[in-house]
Amino acid sequence: MQAKIITSINDSVTVVAYDANGKELDRANVPLKKEAATTGTITANTFTIGKDGYVTGSYTGDVKKLSLLVNGKKLGTINATGTPYKYYAGKNITSTNDSVTVVAYDANGKELDRANVPLKKEAATTGTITANTFTIGQDSYVKGNLTGDVAKVKMLVNGKSYVTISASGTSYQYYASGKILSAKDAVTMIAYDTNGKELDRANVPVKEAMTTGTITANTFTIGKDGYVKGNVTGDVSRVKMIINGVSYPVIGVTGSNYQYYANGKILSNNDAVTMVAYDNKGKELARTNVSVVKENVPTTGTITANKFTIGKDGYITGNLTGDVAKIKMVVDGKSSTLVAAKEGAYKYYAGGKIASVNDAVTMIAYDAKGNELDRANVPLAENSVPVGTVTAEAYTIGSGYIHGTYTGDASRIGVLVNGKEISRINATTSPYQYYVGSQVTSTNDDVYVVIYDNKGREMDRVKVPVQAKVNPTAGTITANPFSIGKDSYVKGSFTGDVARIAMLVNGTEYSRIPANGGEYQYYASGKILSASDNVTMVAYDAKGKELDRAVVSVTAPQGTIAVDAYQVGGSDAYIHGTATGDVKKVQLIVNGAEQGVAFVQADGTFKYYAKAVTSPSDQAVIVALDERGRELDRKTVTLTNATGTVKADTFTVGGSDRYIHGTATGAVTKVGIEVNGVVGTSQAFVQADGTYKYFAGSQIGSSSDVVYVIGYDGKSKEIARTPLSLQSN
Repeated sequence: MQAKIITSINDSVTVVAYDANGKELDRANVPLKKEAATTGTITANTFTIGKDGYVTGSYTGDVKKLSLLVNGKKLGTINATGTPYKYYAGKNITSTNDSVTVVAYDANGKELDRANVPLKKEAATTGTITANTFTIGQDSYVKGNLTGDVAKVKMLVNGKSYVTISASGTSYQYYASGKILSAKDAVTMIAYDTNGKELDRANVPVKEAMTTGTITANTFTIGKDGYVKGNVTGDVSRVKMIINGVSYPVIGVTGSNYQYYANGKILSNNDAVTMVAYDNKGKELARTNVSVVKENVPTTGTITANKFTIGKDGYITGNLTGDVAKIKMVVDGKSSTLVAAKEGAYKYYAGGKIASVNDAVTMIAYDAKGNELDRANVPLAENSVPVGTVTAEAYTIGSGYIHGTYTGDASRIGVLVNGKEISRINATTSPYQYYVGSQVTSTNDDVYVVIYDNKGREMDRVKVPVQAKVNPTAGTITANPFSIGKDSYVKGSFTGDVARIAMLVNGTEYSRIPANGGEYQYYASGKILSASDNVTMVAYDAKGKELDRAVVSVTAPQGTIAVDAYQVGGSDAYIHGTATGDVKKVQLIVNGAEQGVAFVQADGTFKYYAKAVTSPSDQAVIVALDERGRELDRKTVTLTNATGTVKADTFTVGGSDRYIHGTATGAVTKVGIEVNGVVGTSQAFVQADGTYKYFAGSQIGSSSDVVYVIGYDGKSKEIARTPLSLQSN
């Protein structure tokens, strides 16, 4: 049985109930009512392509849902939560020729109203950015100027992007402290419009601040001063000390004064001491020699020790002279109590501390400040000593051995130099020889040979005559080649009796430094300035006698560049070239203004982004630099105008193909049109194969319009045009 459609509240509607056999059991009338009709309206605001993300507007009445149609395609239905409404269109609307409609529905999906969305395209944004020179160690901000629609700025350092900041007005500053660390860094500032579209970029010229400073040093008195003190000026922030070629740690400096702890480091007034000043980057700014003297009134004093008989004596006795104020005893390296003393006779209690004649017992004298003045070995004896004698031949300084004979049951042989025992050796046979090495240095030295029995008791002693030996000193010196800008030290080797080395530059002698170990390095940075300098290394013996000299071969960094011609506004925005020798980077100078630097590649080629070159009449120069930024060569860049041609196929007005087609050559990278004397705002890019297609849309309304296709270079400068042939559909 076909169901009847209910279309009116006046319809008679009955529901009937049956059993399994179809017998009617009951029936009931269905009450009817008619739902009130839903109504509503919707409007749409203008949508700007390239700027807006949402279609917006308002609605009234029973509207509960919304959808968007773009060129007949429904994007989706959203709930209408309140007026005004927002419908996200994203990138679905791309052309002002798109057909866009917003549709309003009630809660049941019934369409209540629809509205066309007016479309317009945001005008193309333009703008420029410049960058001032950034000085490392001096500037904290990269600064420059802005024009046009620039709203945001970002910095690139060696390809690494940093945060994008907002910009307004005609200038900007970008915090770069701690980000730009070297003059070699490649730094670029990029300008964007409010939508994040890149408008322009500029290379940032980077240089390091020229730090300067001086350092002075007061006279250092050994035994009195604990610190080397002096003054610094300029950019000095750290200092270090060099003693006889050995460097000590770098310390910080604040203000104009410094003090460097040197106690226990400067030991002789013959020490070569230099203070070196650095800036906060570790660059050496200056150095000065320190005058070293000994304290004018040093304390002096002597101590003697009488023979101590083990098992008989309880005190060590002797005499003191001079400034002696304290004494102590040392037995086999173990110190006993320090006691007060004064000039004249003394006695020091040693009972139970000296057990054997083989013990090494020394008495040491100190002044009131605890400075050691003298020491004396204590002769030890037992009650009975075997008989024996010893002789010694004259000793020649530098020969190394004392020779002589002995008699009796001698067990050990010792030597005393100026009261101090060197060591004891076994007495194996007579005659004997005793190695003293460099212990005996003067004919005034007081030297004794002593023989001992097997209990360490002295049997006999004899004074050794000391005579001098005159040996002529000799030695040689060599010098390695020195490269300016690469080497900081002149290095080489020496032989023989060379004790000090000096450097002569164009006849001027610089300080003499100690020579040890057969090789040397002499700090020459800032002293050798030209490959034409006459540089000689001079070797001296310990007494200042010249032994030899060597000429230093000096070279300086060299290199050349070759630069290709550059087409202003052409498709290639880079100046290309090649480099030789020590050229590590290149810099562009445009009309006298220095730009940033670009690095030379491993194969010797380079390319430089030439945004700053805007006209063939510009004066453009590429400068070749070594790794320290010194100029090695420069070449003027040949500049030419960008050239090219543009051709266009016949265009059918009102036809189905709304694009203008054609080809372009040379430096033409974009095309646009001019209609009846009015240049269009949009442009189309030329493809890699030289073809293009330009959307004419409704710009051409009649076959009688006068239309030109215009060819532009990479800087949007017109370099070619051709008339467009029109025909009616």
